[in-house]
Amino acid sequence: MKFGRQAKLGHRALLFMFSKPIVDVKTIKTELDVAFNTANSLLGKFLKAGLVKEITGHSRNRLFVLWKYLDLFKK
Repeated sequence: MKFGRQAKLGHRALLFMFSKPIVDVKTIKTELDVAFNTANSLLGKFLKAGLVKEITGHSRNRLFVLWKYLDLFKK
């Protein structure tokens, strides 16, 4: 999966998620200082790439987890 123009934002979001591995779209929006739609699109790309999982099952107020990173601490 390619991130194109969002590659730099994706890198910043990923670095942020190492310190806070469970986020919502609003958190990414605030942290990266981008529009809601941009943050939502970025997390959607992370989801398609398998970097995050959506854990609420809802269409609103979704939470995304950096699951492979958290799994490192379970072992």
